[in-house]
Amino acid sequence: MAIKDYDRGRYKKGEEGFKKPRLENDEVEAFLESYGVKTNHHYVDNKKFYEDIVAFRKSCLEAQEVGKPRPDIPEEIVNNIILISTHLAYRPNFSGYSFRDDMVHAGIENCVRYIMNFDPEKSQNPFAYFTSVCWYAFVRLIKESKKQSIIKGWLVMNN
Repeated sequence: MAIKDYDRGRYKKGEEGFKKPRLENDEVEAFLESYGVKTNHHYVDNKKFYEDIVAFRKSCLEAQEVGKPRPDIPEEIVNNIILISTHLAYRPNFSGYSFRDDMVHAGIENCVRYIMNFDPEKSQNPFAYFTSVCWYAFVRLIKESKKQSIIKGWLVMNN
């Protein structure tokens, strides 16, 4: 940094010497919003997701008591599960696999299968629960694919 930068007023002298001026969080958010950039990086609203899951479980339990079939999963819950599974597949742990779409589908399938295992009395964080369900579905599919590739390699070598 040249001395001329200090003379132009870009940096102000404070107690610790010359410092770059900082913007407040509100100013940064206003600036980003003026260009159409989202400032909230959370793609799932955990509180709303929790409320939806609790309402769905309640309706399922009521239907079970009456003897009716389980109602369909609401669209908001399905969309959140799809977002969780899709975004988890972008992690570096899983991004290099050619069967990433299969992993996403396996994660969604397991979330739908184990949706009633989420206990609101134990946890109020459905995002973490469904992320871990997807994670283990991904790991399970990777292990199965690895076994299949070993078998395929063995068959190619021996035939």
